[in-house]
Amino acid sequence: MQRSSRGIGATLRLAALTLSIALCGAWQVAVAPAPGAPAADTSSPPPPPTGRPTQQVATSPGVTAEEAVTRATAAEQKKDPACVDWYAWAVLRSWPAVMVRERTNARDVNWQRYHDSLTKTIVLGLKHKRLDPQRGLDLRIPGAAPVRVVVNRYGFAWQAEDFNELQLAGDVPAGKLARHWREPGLGVPLIVLRRRKTERDFHGKAMPFAATAVLRPAGDPAMLSSSTPPGTVAGILDLYDPLRVSELELEGVVQPVARDTSAPYALILRDMNRDNWQAFFRPGTGEAIGLRMLEPYQQGKIPVVLVHGLLSDKFTWIPLINDLRAVPWINTRYQIWTFQYPTGEPFLQSAATLRQVLRDVNAVFDPRGTDPTQQQIVLIGHSMGGLVSKLQITYSGNILWDQVASRPFPELRAPPQQRDAVYKMFFFEPTPAVKRAVFIGTPHLGSFWAQSLYGRVGASLVRMPREGHDVLDSLLESNPQVFNKTLRGGIPTSIDLLKADSPLLQGMTQLPINPAVRIHSIVGNGTPFSDGTPADGVVSMDSARHPGAASERFVNASHSDLPDHQDTVAEVLRILAEHLQQVDAVYRVTQP
Repeated sequence: MQRSSRGIGATLRLAALTLSIALCGAWQVAVAPAPGAPAADTSSPPPPPTGRPTQQVATSPGVTAEEAVTRATAAEQKKDPACVDWYAWAVLRSWPAVMVRERTNARDVNWQRYHDSLTKTIVLGLKHKRLDPQRGLDLRIPGAAPVRVVVNRYGFAWQAEDFNELQLAGDVPAGKLARHWREPGLGVPLIVLRRRKTERDFHGKAMPFAATAVLRPAGDPAMLSSSTPPGTVAGILDLYDPLRVSELELEGVVQPVARDTSAPYALILRDMNRDNWQAFFRPGTGEAIGLRMLEPYQQGKIPVVLVHGLLSDKFTWIPLINDLRAVPWINTRYQIWTFQYPTGEPFLQSAATLRQVLRDVNAVFDPRGTDPTQQQIVLIGHSMGGLVSKLQITYSGNILWDQVASRPFPELRAPPQQRDAVYKMFFFEPTPAVKRAVFIGTPHLGSFWAQSLYGRVGASLVRMPREGHDVLDSLLESNPQVFNKTLRGGIPTSIDLLKADSPLLQGMTQLPINPAVRIHSIVGNGTPFSDGTPADGVVSMDSARHPGAASERFVNASHSDLPDHQDTVAEVLRILAEHLQQVDAVYRVTQP
Protein backbone atom coordinates (compact mmCIF):
# COMPACT_ATOMS: atom_id res chain seq x y z
CA MET A 1 0.00 0.00 0.00
CA GLN A 2 1.12 3.56 -0.60
CA ARG A 3 1.54 5.73 2.46
CA SER A 4 1.95 9.44 3.05
CA SER A 5 4.92 9.08 5.45
CA ARG A 6 7.28 6.34 6.49
CA GLY A 7 4.23 4.14 6.88
CA ILE A 8 3.44 1.64 9.52
CA GLY A 9 6.42 -0.17 11.00
CA ALA A 10 7.50 -3.75 10.51
CA THR A 11 5.72 -4.83 13.66
CA LEU A 12 2.33 -3.66 12.48
CA ARG A 13 2.84 -4.97 8.95
CA LEU A 14 3.74 -8.40 10.27
CA ALA A 15 0.87 -8.39 12.75
CA ALA A 16 -1.72 -7.25 10.23
CA LEU A 17 -0.53 -9.68 7.56
CA THR A 18 -0.34 -12.62 9.93
CA LEU A 19 -3.71 -11.93 11.48
CA SER A 20 -5.35 -11.29 8.12
CA ILE A 21 -4.15 -14.64 6.80
CA ALA A 22 -5.02 -16.50 9.95
CA LEU A 23 -8.47 -15.10 10.50
CA CYS A 24 -9.83 -13.93 7.22
CA GLY A 25 -7.44 -14.30 4.33
CA ALA A 26 -7.96 -12.00 1.38
CA TRP A 27 -10.28 -9.00 1.40
CA GLN A 28 -13.22 -10.96 0.03
CA VAL A 29 -12.85 -14.16 2.09
CA ALA A 30 -15.57 -14.19 4.73
CA VAL A 31 -15.01 -15.68 8.17
CA ALA A 32 -17.25 -18.69 8.51
CA PRO A 33 -18.85 -18.79 11.97
CA ALA A 34 -19.50 -22.01 13.77
CA PRO A 35 -23.01 -23.44 13.45
CA GLY A 36 -25.48 -21.17 15.17
CA ALA A 37 -23.07 -18.24 15.34
CA PRO A 38 -24.10 -14.86 13.90
CA ALA A 39 -23.19 -14.14 10.30
CA ALA A 40 -19.66 -12.89 9.88
CA ASP A 41 -20.67 -9.97 7.68
CA THR A 42 -24.21 -8.80 7.14
CA SER A 43 -23.26 -6.36 4.42
CA SER A 44 -21.68 -8.63 1.81
CA PRO A 45 -22.17 -7.05 -1.62
CA PRO A 46 -24.23 -8.81 -4.27
CA PRO A 47 -22.29 -9.44 -7.47
CA PRO A 48 -22.66 -6.59 -9.95
CA PRO A 49 -24.35 -7.24 -13.29
CA THR A 50 -21.89 -8.79 -15.71
CA GLY A 51 -23.61 -8.57 -19.11
CA ARG A 52 -21.21 -8.48 -22.04
CA PRO A 53 -19.89 -4.91 -22.32
CA THR A 54 -20.65 -3.14 -25.54
CA GLN A 55 -17.77 -2.96 -27.98
CA GLN A 56 -19.02 0.36 -29.33
CA VAL A 57 -21.21 2.89 -27.60
CA ALA A 58 -22.95 5.17 -30.04
CA THR A 59 -22.93 8.77 -28.97
CA SER A 60 -23.33 10.83 -32.05
CA PRO A 61 -22.47 8.85 -35.20
CA GLY A 62 -18.73 8.30 -35.51
CA VAL A 63 -17.79 10.09 -32.24
CA THR A 64 -14.90 8.17 -30.68
CA ALA A 65 -13.70 8.34 -27.07
CA GLU A 66 -10.86 10.61 -28.12
CA GLU A 67 -13.25 12.95 -29.93
CA ALA A 68 -15.61 12.96 -26.95
CA VAL A 69 -12.76 14.11 -24.68
CA THR A 70 -11.89 16.87 -27.15
CA ARG A 71 -15.50 18.11 -27.20
CA ALA A 72 -15.71 17.78 -23.41
CA THR A 73 -12.56 19.84 -22.90
CA ALA A 74 -13.84 22.59 -25.17
CA ALA A 75 -17.18 22.66 -23.37
CA GLU A 76 -15.44 22.70 -19.98
CA GLN A 77 -13.38 25.72 -20.97
CA LYS A 78 -16.60 27.52 -21.88
CA LYS A 79 -18.15 26.42 -18.57
CA ASP A 80 -20.81 24.68 -20.62
CA PRO A 81 -22.66 21.93 -18.65
CA ALA A 82 -22.53 19.81 -21.83
CA CYS A 83 -18.98 18.93 -20.82
CA VAL A 84 -20.51 16.43 -18.37
CA ASP A 85 -22.29 14.61 -21.21
CA TRP A 86 -19.16 14.34 -23.35
CA TYR A 87 -16.92 13.19 -20.49
CA ALA A 88 -19.49 10.54 -19.57
CA TRP A 89 -19.57 9.32 -23.19
CA ALA A 90 -15.77 9.17 -23.22
CA VAL A 91 -15.95 6.92 -20.15
CA LEU A 92 -18.47 4.58 -21.78
CA ARG A 93 -16.52 4.44 -25.05
CA SER A 94 -13.29 3.62 -23.19
CA TRP A 95 -14.86 0.77 -21.22
CA PRO A 96 -14.19 -2.12 -23.65
CA ALA A 97 -10.48 -1.30 -23.74
CA VAL A 98 -10.38 -1.07 -19.95
CA MET A 99 -11.84 -4.54 -19.72
CA VAL A 100 -8.97 -6.05 -21.70
CA ARG A 101 -6.28 -4.22 -19.76
CA GLU A 102 -5.64 -7.28 -17.57
CA ARG A 103 -5.20 -9.50 -20.62
CA THR A 104 -2.83 -7.09 -22.38
CA ASN A 105 -1.13 -6.26 -19.08
CA ALA A 106 -0.72 -2.68 -20.16
CA ARG A 107 -1.91 0.50 -18.52
CA ASP A 108 -2.46 2.13 -21.88
CA VAL A 109 -3.98 5.40 -22.90
CA ASN A 110 -7.48 3.93 -22.74
CA TRP A 111 -7.06 3.14 -19.04
CA GLN A 112 -5.89 6.66 -18.34
CA ARG A 113 -8.59 8.22 -20.51
CA TYR A 114 -11.28 6.19 -18.75
CA HIS A 115 -10.24 7.32 -15.26
CA ASP A 116 -9.53 10.92 -16.21
CA SER A 117 -12.93 11.18 -17.90
CA LEU A 118 -14.70 9.47 -14.98
CA THR A 119 -13.06 11.91 -12.57
CA LYS A 120 -14.21 14.82 -14.71
CA THR A 121 -17.72 13.37 -15.02
CA ILE A 122 -18.04 13.24 -11.24
CA VAL A 123 -16.44 16.60 -10.45
CA LEU A 124 -18.21 18.56 -13.19
CA GLY A 125 -21.43 16.63 -12.75
CA LEU A 126 -21.52 17.82 -9.15
CA LYS A 127 -20.39 21.32 -10.03
CA HIS A 128 -23.13 21.78 -12.62
CA LYS A 129 -25.67 20.00 -10.43
CA ARG A 130 -26.10 17.31 -13.05
CA LEU A 131 -25.02 14.35 -10.92
CA ASP A 132 -27.18 13.29 -8.00
CA PRO A 133 -25.49 10.80 -5.62
CA GLN A 134 -28.73 8.89 -5.20
CA ARG A 135 -30.52 8.95 -8.55
CA GLY A 136 -27.67 9.36 -11.02
CA LEU A 137 -27.22 11.48 -14.13
CA ASP A 138 -29.26 12.47 -17.17
CA LEU A 139 -27.21 12.60 -20.39
CA ARG A 140 -28.05 14.82 -23.32
CA ILE A 141 -26.05 14.24 -26.50
CA PRO A 142 -26.86 15.78 -29.92
CA GLY A 143 -28.19 13.16 -32.30
CA ALA A 144 -29.42 10.83 -29.54
CA ALA A 145 -32.44 10.75 -27.26
CA PRO A 146 -31.94 11.77 -23.60
CA VAL A 147 -30.66 8.76 -21.66
CA ARG A 148 -29.77 8.02 -18.07
CA VAL A 149 -26.94 6.81 -15.87
CA VAL A 150 -28.29 5.11 -12.77
CA VAL A 151 -26.54 4.43 -9.46
CA ASN A 152 -25.97 1.03 -7.85
CA ARG A 153 -24.35 0.50 -4.45
CA TYR A 154 -22.48 -2.58 -3.26
CA GLY A 155 -21.12 -3.65 0.11
CA PHE A 156 -22.25 -0.67 2.19
CA ALA A 157 -23.89 -0.78 5.59
CA TRP A 158 -25.36 2.61 4.67
CA GLN A 159 -28.72 3.12 2.96
CA ALA A 160 -29.22 4.92 -0.37
CA GLU A 161 -30.59 7.92 1.55
CA ASP A 162 -27.22 8.30 3.29
CA PHE A 163 -25.41 9.21 0.05
CA ASN A 164 -25.95 12.94 0.36
CA GLU A 165 -22.72 14.46 -1.01
CA LEU A 166 -19.69 13.26 -2.98
CA GLN A 167 -16.15 14.54 -3.30
CA LEU A 168 -12.89 13.17 -4.64
CA ALA A 169 -10.73 11.37 -2.10
CA GLY A 170 -7.66 12.67 -3.91
CA ASP A 171 -8.61 16.25 -3.06
CA VAL A 172 -8.00 15.63 0.65
CA PRO A 173 -4.31 15.49 1.68
CA ALA A 174 -3.16 13.04 4.34
CA GLY A 175 -2.65 15.95 6.73
CA LYS A 176 -2.33 14.74 10.31
CA LEU A 177 -2.53 11.05 9.45
CA ALA A 178 0.82 9.30 9.82
CA ARG A 179 -0.29 6.49 7.53
CA HIS A 180 -2.51 6.92 4.48
CA TRP A 181 -3.97 3.66 3.18
CA ARG A 182 -4.64 3.64 -0.55
CA GLU A 183 -4.20 1.26 -3.49
CA PRO A 184 -4.52 1.73 -7.26
CA GLY A 185 -7.05 -0.12 -9.36
CA LEU A 186 -10.26 0.24 -11.31
CA GLY A 187 -12.44 3.19 -10.41
CA VAL A 188 -12.17 6.58 -8.72
CA PRO A 189 -11.94 6.75 -4.88
CA LEU A 190 -14.52 9.07 -3.35
CA ILE A 191 -15.65 10.40 0.00
CA VAL A 192 -19.38 10.20 0.65
CA LEU A 193 -20.89 12.59 3.18
CA ARG A 194 -23.97 11.58 5.09
CA ARG A 195 -25.82 14.60 6.43
CA ARG A 196 -29.28 13.31 7.27
CA LYS A 197 -30.52 12.76 10.81
CA THR A 198 -32.75 9.92 11.91
CA GLU A 199 -34.46 9.03 15.17
CA ARG A 200 -32.02 7.62 17.74
CA ASP A 201 -29.18 8.53 15.44
CA PHE A 202 -25.71 7.57 16.71
CA HIS A 203 -23.80 9.19 13.83
CA GLY A 204 -23.68 12.90 14.53
CA LYS A 205 -24.23 15.81 12.16
CA ALA A 206 -22.03 14.73 9.26
CA MET A 207 -20.48 11.33 8.65
CA PRO A 208 -17.91 10.73 5.88
CA PHE A 209 -17.19 7.29 4.49
CA ALA A 210 -15.20 5.84 1.59
CA ALA A 211 -16.53 4.70 -1.78
CA THR A 212 -15.10 3.80 -5.18
CA ALA A 213 -16.95 4.77 -8.37
CA VAL A 214 -16.96 2.64 -11.53
CA LEU A 215 -18.99 3.76 -14.57
CA ARG A 216 -19.85 1.12 -17.20
CA PRO A 217 -22.20 0.92 -20.19
CA ALA A 218 -25.53 -0.88 -20.08
CA GLY A 219 -27.66 -2.39 -22.82
CA ASP A 220 -27.24 -2.65 -26.55
CA PRO A 221 -25.46 0.27 -28.27
CA ALA A 222 -28.00 0.10 -31.08
CA MET A 223 -30.61 1.54 -28.75
CA LEU A 224 -28.72 4.81 -28.38
CA SER A 225 -30.24 6.75 -31.25
CA SER A 226 -32.74 9.49 -31.84
CA SER A 227 -35.55 6.92 -31.66
CA THR A 228 -34.48 5.54 -28.29
CA PRO A 229 -37.21 6.03 -25.65
CA PRO A 230 -36.24 8.97 -23.42
CA GLY A 231 -34.92 7.88 -20.05
CA THR A 232 -33.37 4.63 -21.33
CA VAL A 233 -30.51 3.48 -19.07
CA ALA A 234 -27.27 3.87 -21.01
CA GLY A 235 -24.81 3.56 -18.14
CA ILE A 236 -24.49 2.35 -14.58
CA LEU A 237 -22.48 4.16 -11.92
CA ASP A 238 -21.47 1.45 -9.47
CA LEU A 239 -20.39 2.62 -6.01
CA TYR A 240 -18.39 0.05 -4.04
CA ASP A 241 -17.43 0.00 -0.38
CA PRO A 242 -13.62 -0.32 -0.55
CA LEU A 243 -13.52 -1.65 3.00
CA ARG A 244 -15.31 -4.79 1.85
CA VAL A 245 -14.82 -5.05 -1.91
CA SER A 246 -11.23 -5.37 -3.15
CA GLU A 247 -11.69 -6.77 -6.65
CA LEU A 248 -14.32 -7.27 -9.34
CA GLU A 249 -14.81 -9.93 -11.96
CA LEU A 250 -16.42 -8.37 -15.00
CA GLU A 251 -16.61 -10.09 -18.37
CA GLY A 252 -14.12 -12.69 -17.20
CA VAL A 253 -11.57 -10.04 -16.27
CA VAL A 254 -10.57 -9.68 -12.62
CA GLN A 255 -9.83 -6.07 -11.75
CA PRO A 256 -8.53 -4.76 -8.41
CA VAL A 257 -10.70 -1.98 -7.06
CA ALA A 258 -9.00 1.35 -6.42
CA ARG A 259 -9.41 2.36 -2.81
CA ASP A 260 -8.54 5.13 -0.41
CA THR A 261 -9.84 4.18 3.02
CA SER A 262 -7.95 6.95 4.83
CA ALA A 263 -9.42 9.95 3.00
CA PRO A 264 -12.60 10.18 5.15
CA TYR A 265 -10.49 10.30 8.31
CA ALA A 266 -8.15 12.89 6.83
CA LEU A 267 -11.24 14.96 6.03
CA ILE A 268 -12.47 14.69 9.63
CA LEU A 269 -9.12 15.85 11.01
CA ARG A 270 -8.99 18.70 8.52
CA ASP A 271 -12.48 20.03 9.14
CA MET A 272 -13.06 19.16 12.80
CA ASN A 273 -14.11 21.91 15.18
CA ARG A 274 -12.10 20.96 18.23
CA ASP A 275 -12.06 22.86 21.53
CA ASN A 276 -10.95 20.43 24.23
CA TRP A 277 -10.08 23.22 26.62
CA GLN A 278 -13.61 24.59 26.47
CA ALA A 279 -15.08 21.15 27.07
CA PHE A 280 -12.66 20.66 29.96
CA PHE A 281 -13.11 23.99 31.70
CA ARG A 282 -16.86 24.11 31.05
CA PRO A 283 -18.20 20.56 31.33
CA GLY A 284 -21.50 20.19 29.49
CA THR A 285 -20.54 22.56 26.64
CA GLY A 286 -19.07 21.77 23.25
CA GLU A 287 -19.40 18.40 21.53
CA ALA A 288 -22.47 16.40 22.44
CA ILE A 289 -21.99 13.72 25.07
CA GLY A 290 -22.67 10.17 24.04
CA LEU A 291 -21.85 7.30 21.76
CA ARG A 292 -21.05 7.59 18.05
CA MET A 293 -20.96 4.75 15.52
CA LEU A 294 -18.70 4.79 12.47
CA GLU A 295 -21.38 2.94 10.50
CA PRO A 296 -24.98 1.87 11.09
CA TYR A 297 -25.38 -0.84 13.71
CA GLN A 298 -24.61 -4.25 12.22
CA GLN A 299 -25.93 -7.41 13.80
CA GLY A 300 -23.30 -10.11 14.17
CA LYS A 301 -20.36 -7.75 14.60
CA ILE A 302 -18.61 -7.25 17.93
CA PRO A 303 -18.56 -3.65 19.20
CA VAL A 304 -15.24 -2.03 20.04
CA VAL A 305 -15.85 1.09 22.15
CA LEU A 306 -13.06 3.70 22.26
CA VAL A 307 -13.00 5.99 25.31
CA HIS A 308 -10.75 9.07 25.17
CA GLY A 309 -8.80 10.63 28.02
CA LEU A 310 -8.41 13.94 29.83
CA LEU A 311 -8.34 17.09 27.69
CA SER A 312 -9.20 14.99 24.68
CA ASP A 313 -12.15 13.87 22.60
CA LYS A 314 -13.31 11.22 20.13
CA PHE A 315 -11.01 12.65 17.43
CA THR A 316 -8.05 11.29 19.39
CA TRP A 317 -8.92 7.88 18.00
CA ILE A 318 -8.96 8.81 14.30
CA PRO A 319 -5.38 7.61 13.58
CA LEU A 320 -5.98 4.28 15.34
CA ILE A 321 -9.32 3.84 13.59
CA ASN A 322 -7.64 4.59 10.26
CA ASP A 323 -5.12 1.79 10.84
CA LEU A 324 -7.63 -0.72 12.18
CA ARG A 325 -10.00 -0.21 9.26
CA ALA A 326 -7.18 -0.96 6.84
CA VAL A 327 -7.20 -4.58 8.09
CA PRO A 328 -9.92 -6.61 6.33
CA TRP A 329 -10.97 -8.90 9.18
CA ILE A 330 -11.57 -5.91 11.45
CA ASN A 331 -14.29 -4.70 9.07
CA THR A 332 -15.68 -8.22 8.72
CA ARG A 333 -16.00 -9.02 12.41
CA TYR A 334 -16.03 -5.75 14.37
CA GLN A 335 -17.94 -2.48 14.49
CA ILE A 336 -16.20 0.53 16.04
CA TRP A 337 -17.90 3.04 18.34
CA THR A 338 -16.54 6.07 20.23
CA PHE A 339 -17.72 7.55 23.52
CA GLN A 340 -17.55 11.31 24.07
CA TYR A 341 -17.75 12.87 27.53
CA PRO A 342 -16.76 16.16 29.23
CA THR A 343 -13.33 15.52 30.71
CA GLY A 344 -13.55 18.18 33.41
CA GLU A 345 -16.38 16.51 35.32
CA PRO A 346 -15.71 13.66 37.81
CA PHE A 347 -15.10 10.50 35.84
CA LEU A 348 -17.52 8.67 38.15
CA GLN A 349 -20.28 10.63 36.43
CA SER A 350 -18.86 9.88 32.97
CA ALA A 351 -18.69 6.18 33.83
CA ALA A 352 -22.35 6.23 34.93
CA THR A 353 -23.24 7.89 31.60
CA LEU A 354 -21.38 5.21 29.64
CA ARG A 355 -23.15 2.43 31.53
CA GLN A 356 -26.49 3.97 30.65
CA VAL A 357 -25.48 4.53 27.00
CA LEU A 358 -24.51 0.87 26.56
CA ARG A 359 -27.86 -0.17 28.01
CA ASP A 360 -29.67 2.24 25.67
CA VAL A 361 -27.88 0.90 22.57
CA ASN A 362 -28.72 -2.66 23.56
CA ALA A 363 -32.36 -1.75 24.12
CA VAL A 364 -32.59 -0.10 20.69
CA PHE A 365 -30.76 -2.66 18.54
CA ASP A 366 -30.98 -5.97 20.39
CA PRO A 367 -33.93 -5.74 22.80
CA ARG A 368 -34.59 -9.49 22.71
CA GLY A 369 -30.96 -10.44 23.19
CA THR A 370 -30.79 -12.47 19.99
CA ASP A 371 -27.34 -11.23 18.92
CA PRO A 372 -24.67 -12.86 21.09
CA THR A 373 -21.90 -10.66 19.68
CA GLN A 374 -23.44 -7.73 21.56
CA GLN A 375 -22.42 -9.53 24.75
CA GLN A 376 -18.75 -9.53 23.70
CA ILE A 377 -17.97 -5.80 23.82
CA VAL A 378 -14.33 -4.68 23.91
CA LEU A 379 -13.55 -1.40 25.68
CA ILE A 380 -10.35 0.48 24.82
CA GLY A 381 -9.56 3.45 27.06
CA HIS A 382 -6.71 5.93 26.88
CA SER A 383 -5.51 7.70 30.03
CA MET A 384 -8.53 8.71 32.12
CA GLY A 385 -10.71 6.92 29.59
CA GLY A 386 -9.18 3.72 30.95
CA LEU A 387 -10.58 4.58 34.39
CA VAL A 388 -14.00 5.26 32.87
CA SER A 389 -13.73 1.84 31.20
CA LYS A 390 -12.55 0.17 34.41
CA LEU A 391 -15.74 1.29 36.13
CA GLN A 392 -17.70 -0.72 33.54
CA ILE A 393 -16.12 -4.03 34.58
CA THR A 394 -15.98 -3.75 38.39
CA TYR A 395 -18.24 -4.28 41.40
CA SER A 396 -18.62 -1.18 43.57
CA GLY A 397 -20.08 -2.69 46.71
CA ASN A 398 -19.85 0.05 49.38
CA ILE A 399 -16.19 0.74 48.65
CA LEU A 400 -16.52 4.05 46.80
CA TRP A 401 -19.34 5.33 48.97
CA ASP A 402 -17.32 4.68 52.11
CA GLN A 403 -14.56 6.89 50.70
CA VAL A 404 -16.82 9.97 50.77
CA ALA A 405 -19.49 9.29 53.41
CA SER A 406 -19.60 8.19 57.03
CA ARG A 407 -23.21 6.96 56.99
CA PRO A 408 -24.82 4.16 54.94
CA PHE A 409 -26.43 5.23 51.68
CA PRO A 410 -30.00 4.26 52.79
CA GLU A 411 -29.76 7.05 55.38
CA LEU A 412 -29.08 9.68 52.72
CA ARG A 413 -31.71 12.43 52.69
CA ALA A 414 -32.42 13.67 49.21
CA PRO A 415 -35.23 14.02 46.64
CA PRO A 416 -35.71 10.85 44.56
CA GLN A 417 -34.07 12.26 41.42
CA GLN A 418 -30.94 13.41 43.27
CA ARG A 419 -30.78 10.19 45.23
CA ASP A 420 -30.94 8.17 42.03
CA ALA A 421 -28.16 10.18 40.39
CA VAL A 422 -25.87 9.73 43.40
CA TYR A 423 -26.63 6.03 43.57
CA LYS A 424 -25.72 5.47 39.92
CA MET A 425 -22.30 7.03 40.43
CA PHE A 426 -21.34 5.12 43.57
CA PHE A 427 -23.19 1.83 43.30
CA PHE A 428 -22.96 -0.41 40.26
CA GLU A 429 -22.16 -3.85 38.96
CA PRO A 430 -20.17 -4.74 35.86
CA THR A 431 -21.83 -4.10 32.52
CA PRO A 432 -22.48 -7.73 31.50
CA ALA A 433 -21.98 -7.08 27.78
CA VAL A 434 -18.34 -6.05 28.27
CA LYS A 435 -15.95 -9.00 28.07
CA ARG A 436 -12.56 -7.36 27.48
CA ALA A 437 -10.86 -4.07 28.36
CA VAL A 438 -7.63 -2.53 27.08
CA PHE A 439 -5.98 0.16 29.20
CA ILE A 440 -3.65 2.51 27.28
CA GLY A 441 -1.54 4.75 29.54
CA THR A 442 -4.17 4.53 32.28
CA PRO A 443 -3.25 6.09 35.65
CA HIS A 444 -4.61 3.39 37.95
CA LEU A 445 -2.53 4.83 40.83
CA GLY A 446 -2.85 8.46 39.80
CA SER A 447 -0.85 10.85 37.67
CA PHE A 448 2.14 12.98 38.56
CA TRP A 449 0.67 15.67 36.30
CA ALA A 450 -2.47 15.96 38.46
CA GLN A 451 -0.35 16.84 41.49
CA SER A 452 1.89 19.30 39.65
CA LEU A 453 1.45 23.05 39.54
CA TYR A 454 -0.15 22.75 36.09
CA GLY A 455 -2.65 20.23 37.40
CA ARG A 456 -3.59 22.34 40.41
CA VAL A 457 -4.08 25.42 38.27
CA GLY A 458 -6.09 23.45 35.73
CA ALA A 459 -8.37 22.03 38.41
CA SER A 460 -8.96 25.50 39.85
CA LEU A 461 -10.16 26.79 36.48
CA VAL A 462 -12.80 24.10 35.90
CA ARG A 463 -16.34 25.47 36.26
CA MET A 464 -19.00 22.84 36.81
CA PRO A 465 -22.58 23.51 35.68
CA ARG A 466 -24.55 25.54 38.21
CA GLU A 467 -27.10 22.77 38.69
CA GLY A 468 -24.34 20.43 39.84
CA HIS A 469 -23.28 22.82 42.59
CA ASP A 470 -26.91 23.32 43.60
CA VAL A 471 -27.39 19.57 43.99
CA LEU A 472 -24.24 19.19 46.09
CA ASP A 473 -25.16 22.18 48.29
CA SER A 474 -28.60 20.65 48.84
CA LEU A 475 -27.08 17.28 49.77
CA LEU A 476 -24.62 18.83 52.21
CA GLU A 477 -27.32 20.93 53.83
CA SER A 478 -29.72 17.99 54.22
CA ASN A 479 -27.01 15.61 55.42
CA PRO A 480 -24.70 17.42 57.86
CA GLN A 481 -21.66 15.48 59.03
CA VAL A 482 -22.29 12.72 56.46
CA PHE A 483 -19.77 13.64 53.75
CA ASN A 484 -16.03 14.03 54.31
CA LYS A 485 -13.73 16.68 52.88
CA THR A 486 -13.69 15.00 49.44
CA LEU A 487 -17.15 16.48 48.78
CA ARG A 488 -17.41 19.24 51.37
CA GLY A 489 -14.90 21.28 49.38
CA GLY A 490 -17.09 21.19 46.29
CA ILE A 491 -17.52 18.90 43.30
CA PRO A 492 -14.13 17.29 42.66
CA THR A 493 -12.85 17.72 39.12
CA SER A 494 -11.40 14.90 37.09
CA ILE A 495 -7.93 16.21 37.94
CA ASP A 496 -8.72 16.03 41.67
CA LEU A 497 -9.67 12.38 41.24
CA LEU A 498 -6.42 11.63 39.39
CA LYS A 499 -4.23 12.62 42.34
CA ALA A 500 -2.47 9.66 43.93
CA ASP A 501 -3.92 10.55 47.35
CA SER A 502 -7.52 10.80 46.09
CA PRO A 503 -9.70 8.60 48.32
CA LEU A 504 -11.91 7.69 45.39
CA LEU A 505 -8.96 6.70 43.20
CA GLN A 506 -7.56 4.63 46.05
CA GLY A 507 -10.97 3.03 46.47
CA MET A 508 -10.99 2.09 42.78
CA THR A 509 -7.88 -0.02 43.27
CA GLN A 510 -9.94 -2.19 45.63
CA LEU A 511 -12.87 -2.78 43.29
CA PRO A 512 -13.19 -6.44 42.24
CA ILE A 513 -13.09 -7.01 38.49
CA ASN A 514 -15.67 -9.19 36.79
CA PRO A 515 -13.90 -12.58 36.41
CA ALA A 516 -15.53 -12.98 32.97
CA VAL A 517 -13.52 -9.98 31.69
CA ARG A 518 -9.94 -10.16 30.41
CA ILE A 519 -7.89 -6.98 30.73
CA HIS A 520 -4.75 -5.82 28.93
CA SER A 521 -2.30 -2.99 29.58
CA ILE A 522 -0.38 -0.89 27.06
CA VAL A 523 2.21 1.08 29.00
CA GLY A 524 4.23 4.02 27.73
CA ASN A 525 7.86 4.42 28.76
CA GLY A 526 9.10 6.96 26.24
CA THR A 527 9.33 10.05 28.50
CA PRO A 528 10.76 9.46 32.01
CA PHE A 529 10.02 11.91 34.79
CA SER A 530 12.73 14.37 35.82
CA ASP A 531 13.79 12.09 38.67
CA GLY A 532 14.36 9.22 36.26
CA THR A 533 11.11 7.37 37.01
CA PRO A 534 10.09 5.35 33.91
CA ALA A 535 7.00 7.00 32.48
CA ASP A 536 5.27 8.36 29.40
CA GLY A 537 5.65 11.95 30.62
CA VAL A 538 2.25 11.96 32.36
CA VAL A 539 1.71 8.49 33.86
CA SER A 540 4.43 6.41 35.46
CA MET A 541 4.92 2.82 34.37
CA ASP A 542 3.97 1.61 37.85
CA SER A 543 0.70 3.53 37.71
CA ALA A 544 -0.14 2.31 34.19
CA ARG A 545 0.38 -1.35 35.05
CA HIS A 546 -2.49 -3.42 36.42
CA PRO A 547 -1.93 -6.54 38.55
CA GLY A 548 -4.79 -8.40 36.90
CA ALA A 549 -3.71 -7.82 33.30
CA ALA A 550 -3.59 -10.86 31.03
CA SER A 551 -0.91 -9.11 28.95
CA GLU A 552 1.34 -6.07 29.06
CA ARG A 553 2.93 -4.25 26.15
CA PHE A 554 5.56 -1.57 26.79
CA VAL A 555 5.70 1.13 24.11
CA ASN A 556 8.47 3.68 23.68
CA ALA A 557 6.18 6.66 23.27
CA SER A 558 4.90 9.71 25.10
CA HIS A 559 1.47 9.82 26.67
CA SER A 560 -0.24 11.71 23.85
CA ASP A 561 1.41 9.57 21.15
CA LEU A 562 0.45 6.24 22.71
CA PRO A 563 -2.99 5.71 21.08
CA ASP A 564 -1.69 5.74 17.49
CA HIS A 565 1.88 4.49 17.93
CA GLN A 566 2.60 1.60 15.56
CA ASP A 567 3.35 -0.75 18.48
CA THR A 568 0.03 0.15 20.10
CA VAL A 569 -1.81 -0.56 16.85
CA ALA A 570 -0.06 -3.92 16.53
CA GLU A 571 -0.96 -4.83 20.13
CA VAL A 572 -4.59 -3.81 19.69
CA LEU A 573 -4.76 -5.99 16.57
CA ARG A 574 -3.28 -8.89 18.50
CA ILE A 575 -5.78 -8.48 21.33
CA LEU A 576 -8.74 -8.23 18.96
CA ALA A 577 -7.55 -11.34 17.13
CA GLU A 578 -7.30 -13.20 20.44
CA HIS A 579 -10.80 -12.02 21.34
CA LEU A 580 -12.19 -13.39 18.08
CA GLN A 581 -10.56 -16.76 18.64
CA GLN A 582 -12.08 -17.05 22.09
CA VAL A 583 -15.51 -15.85 20.96
CA ASP A 584 -15.55 -18.34 18.08
CA ALA A 585 -14.41 -21.12 20.41
CA VAL A 586 -17.35 -20.38 22.69
CA TYR A 587 -19.75 -20.48 19.75
CA ARG A 588 -18.43 -23.84 18.62
CA VAL A 589 -18.80 -25.28 22.10
CA THR A 590 -22.14 -23.81 23.07
CA GLN A 591 -24.09 -23.75 19.82
CA PRO A 592 -25.89 -26.96 18.70
